[in-house]
Amino acid sequence: MASSNNSLGNGPPMFNGENYHIWEIKMKSYLKALNLWDAVENGADPPPLGPNPTLNQIKNFEEASVRKPKALTCLHSSVTDVIFTRIMAYETPKEVWDKLKEEFEGSDRVKKVKLRTLKREFEMLRMKEDETVKQYASKLMELTRSLELQQNKANQQQLAQDQFLDPTVIKVDNQSAILIAKNPVQHGRTKHIQVKYHAIRQAEKDGEISLVHCSSNDQLADILTKSLGKAKFEELREKIGVIKKTY
Repeated sequence: MASSNNSLGNGPPMFNGENYHIWEIKMKSYLKALNLWDAVENGADPPPLGPNPTLNQIKNFEEASVRKPKALTCLHSSVTDVIFTRIMAYETPKEVWDKLKEEFEGSDRVKKVKLRTLKREFEMLRMKEDETVKQYASKLMELTRSLELQQNKANQQQLAQDQFLDPTVIKVDNQSAILIAKNPVQHGRTKHIQVKYHAIRQAEKDGEISLVHCSSNDQLADILTKSLGKAKFEELREKIGVIKKTY
């Protein structure tokens, strides 16, 4: 029976600094096949053994403990010497992976530039006179795959940002103002309001903000905008954490 390493070929896919997006997919699949990807993605050490562990627990702990060194070795073996000099100072597989991703995949701006460049190349691609149909088709397919990979990455990143980006909550003690902002119907009393004043409504619609009703008694902003009695002023001052100075 062949070992798991032999079944995966002669070793990890090599990366020489070009076509990072292709190497990334191959390398991730390679690490998953060896049950090492979790050590790269999470980078966490296994929890320590409890008192009086069983033989099975000891075995599992030892297997989990060597995954990070194995994953680090795989990453070191998958790059050329020139690339290795850039990552050799990092001690965990996650640090190495993130460094390669940062340097060769680029920032958000670089990704957008790459995507625009690929789209432009696709639009300008023409078959040369000395080129066969097979050669042209191969070039077309390679460009299409690269374009799809970059587009998928852009879509996934945008989706992740949308999922983790919560709207800014604005507490308003005027329910009529909230209704006007939420309701797109032009009421008789609001016809005089120009379009530029509907920015709040558009921001609410786009999910950038969330208008929440707040009782006037709990509106902390009143201390900054209204003339208050001494008792109310001191109450709000205490709520916002301002301490009265004593001499």
